[in-house]
Amino acid sequence: MKTYKLLIAFFLLTIGGINAQDISSGLIAYYPFNGDATDESGNGNDGQVINAMLTEDLNGNQNSAYLFNGIDTYISIPSSASLNSPDTAITMSAWFYLNGFSLVGDSFGPVLMKSDNPANSFSYRLSLSSSGVAAATNNWQNWTGSDTVLALNTWYHIAISLSETESKIYLNKVLLNVLPEDQEYTAEFIVDNLPLEIGRDVPGLLEIFNGVIDEVRVYDRALNEEEINMLYDDLVTGISETTRKEIILFPNPTQNSLTISSADQAFFSSVRIINTLGKIVDEISFKSDNTQRIDVSNLAPGFYHIQIIGDNWQASTSILKE
Repeated sequence: MKTYKLLIAFFLLTIGGINAQDISSGLIAYYPFNGDATDESGNGNDGQVINAMLTEDLNGNQNSAYLFNGIDTYISIPSSASLNSPDTAITMSAWFYLNGFSLVGDSFGPVLMKSDNPANSFSYRLSLSSSGVAAATNNWQNWTGSDTVLALNTWYHIAISLSETESKIYLNKVLLNVLPEDQEYTAEFIVDNLPLEIGRDVPGLLEIFNGVIDEVRVYDRALNEEEINMLYDDLVTGISETTRKEIILFPNPTQNSLTISSADQAFFSSVRIINTLGKIVDEISFKSDNTQRIDVSNLAPGFYHIQIIGDNWQASTSILKE
């Protein structure tokens, strides 16, 4: 993505002093797909594009994401020391837009995987399905997943961090799942000479992503929640840190109501609820205050942007309505 402008301009919350230098720490591969599959992490892990086509990204920028057809498209990156550097921790993240699921093999949506071995051998992988999302290392010895149903024709940001102590899945900044308490890592990551592939999953049955992938990142460490929020926020807007506000919102996910407050006691007087298509589905106005409770019981299940409009400031975040 070449620019960070959403069709709806959001001003986003402060995220605890995280900055771009922190976000680049441990980054071993980064593909913003600005016209090609060049690795912009500085590690030289450039990709070879196989049949995938450049298309527009989340923000409508042309030639800034790749379209995969679900049949024979993928991006291949040769193995390297940096791609093999994760040993006990990893973070994988990407923006994606599903047109459907793989038209070959099983109905999966592979985002990335380090392997092209049909014997179901891999170092790490991130995949989607009609029943949820999953990530794994060491041939499924270590894994985490969530049964959240993904809508077609909708942009999502996925980030999964796995470490020796915990593994977490975030979808549009919402924490979906944490590593089960009885699950422990059994070994350090497999080191192999197999390529990293985006949009293709070879072990077992061949599967190809069907839709758009953008902003792929791989880290050799587990990012924390604030850093993962930064990955999402920076792709939605380019607002500087000085204009952001820290918003406290709970519970999230929610079923009936939300409590919204400003961490620095800043007053606000309205809240907009916007669906993933960019449509305002509700707007609530009230007497200016630093805490408000709003009713969301009538919303259909799914992800929503929450835009908070204050006195000379705005902020936004995401919620999952169950």
